[in-house]
Amino acid sequence: MARQADQKEGDASLPREERRTTALALSLWIEKWEKGHLPSPDDFLPNPHSPELYDHFFIAELGREINQSTFTCAGRIPATLAGSDPTGKTISDCFPPSLWDSLSYSVTTAAVTRKPTPASGYFITNDKHDALHRSLIMPLSRNSVNIDFVLGAVNFKPL
Repeated sequence: MARQADQKEGDASLPREERRTTALALSLWIEKWEKGHLPSPDDFLPNPHSPELYDHFFIAELGREINQSTFTCAGRIPATLAGSDPTGKTISDCFPPSLWDSLSYSVTTAAVTRKPTPASGYFITNDKHDALHRSLIMPLSRNSVNIDFVLGAVNFKPL
């Protein structure tokens, strides 16, 4: 019985919406990947199958250095975290520093391993509030060979 109570308590810290966002994003990425090619940025936005998921997505073109990666588009949640529409700006300049610290490892890992990479943890928002995030970074390719973009699915919960 105590185990069930612990599980319920743990679930409260990771809202169902957060788990659903990353699970659905991964499912869509795998669906494209199973068709024999690395997914392309064009495979995801706009997404007629799950328009509500677009709110959580961002696509970034990878830079020469990871901190030079630039948003090519962003939904409502990434824009909220950035404080405005981040399109055309670097991820490292837009996301709160403690969130970028968590995501930068996942962006690098997804690009190198060519596999989706999760990220989660505590961060401080740009307006100095505590929050938790749960994210998934997935590699994308325009030519199905080189990883030149990443798809991010991000959600957060203020504390």
